[in-house]
Amino acid sequence: MLRLPDAPLSVQDQALFFRRWHVLASGGLGQVDAMSHMAEHPASPALVEPARRLARAAAEGRFLSDEMAKMGRVFSRLQVGMVEAGEKSGGLVETLALLARFADEELSLRQQLRAQTFYVKIVVVFFILTVAIVANFLPYAANLGYVRFVLVLGTMALLLWPTLKIMKWAGIGEEFSHTLALTAPMFAHGNRLAATSKFLYGVGFAYRAGIPVSQAMELAAEATGNVVFAQSVAKVSHMPREGVGIAQALEFSGILDPSTLAMMQTAELSGTVDVSTERLARHYHELAVIELGRNYRVLAVIIGGLIMLAVAIWIILFWLSYMTRGPLSI
Repeated sequence: MLRLPDAPLSVQDQALFFRRWHVLASGGLGQVDAMSHMAEHPASPALVEPARRLARAAAEGRFLSDEMAKMGRVFSRLQVGMVEAGEKSGGLVETLALLARFADEELSLRQQLRAQTFYVKIVVVFFILTVAIVANFLPYAANLGYVRFVLVLGTMALLLWPTLKIMKWAGIGEEFSHTLALTAPMFAHGNRLAATSKFLYGVGFAYRAGIPVSQAMELAAEATGNVVFAQSVAKVSHMPREGVGIAQALEFSGILDPSTLAMMQTAELSGTVDVSTERLARHYHELAVIELGRNYRVLAVIIGGLIMLAVAIWIILFWLSYMTRGPLSI
């Protein structure tokens, strides 16, 4: 029977999943009872099927990380690797706490960045409405017909979002869009800061969970969600296995600035890599919010200026038409 692919979990659902799993496991419930409880009393409908599958795996005596690995669209390789390390070391409860914190930090970053786009979204809506209204008074739009113009514009706007979602789901144009995110004017630096923050959080939590540093770097880079960023780290992730320090390896990748590399080198010498990476991740988190927030405000001002320009052009055309041929016929 054809089986539909597993639906990805949102970051919010991931945070709920690992937080509840940690609470139940730390409360003394076995894995079968914990997963059965999560399936029967889900915090989100999206969590029902993963919990059921993990409950079956636990009942059959299999490692839960093996079953999670089969749900590649639901759980990242970093999450699977951390659960596997926790299961084999006997520290699964502590690992689940780290996974919950990792999801919480990513959720916090996304929510803060989304809040920064609020004014831009409002201005964009006004921009579209203004263009549609002004275009109705221009000759080509008048000939085309206002209703048809609005229908075409509305259809394009409605189809754009689901089209982008389908392309993301199918992986079409993924590398191009990720390259654009890291090179686009105004937003490249902020997006790189955000990706670096998620990467450092992942490295710190994975290392604390017991994953070797080379594997932690590779999995954390992949968990950023940007394939171009992950590729830049993958080129140097083997270096710690060959005796090269983390700071030196990351220096070759070019993703960290010199001051951060110096702090990483100090952390290696003092044996506090996990603590230092978390602090650095928080630092990059705050920088990303500040940088992207400032750029979103600049973008809102630019779009607002375009609105004013469109209105000014309409006023000029309207009065020129009125003075030469009388009022525009609409």
